[in-house]
Amino acid sequence: MRLLKILFSHVVFSLVLLSALLSIFLAEFNIRTQFYVVIGVVIYYILWGVIHHSLENRTAKHIISEYVLLGLIGLVITLIVFMPLL
Repeated sequence: MRLLKILFSHVVFSLVLLSALLSIFLAEFNIRTQFYVVIGVVIYYILWGVIHHSLENRTAKHIISEYVLLGLIGLVITLIVFMPLL
C-alpha cells in the first residue's frame, strides 16, 4: 500500500511537470506566460517536496532546506534567463 502511495505521488508530480513543459511549448511566442509557468513549477516543486516528505513522516530541516535551496536556484536561473526578454 505504501509503495502505491509513493508511486501515485510521483506519477502526479511527473504529470504536472509534463503539463508545464507542454504549456511552455504551446506558449512559444509568449515569453511572459513561459516565465509564469516556470515560476509556478518552482513553487510547485518546493510545496510538493515539503508535502511529500511530511506525509511520509520524514520531514527534517535538511530535506526542507534542500527543496527550498534547489527551488531558489531554479528561480534565480529563471530570472537570469527571462529578465532580458521581459
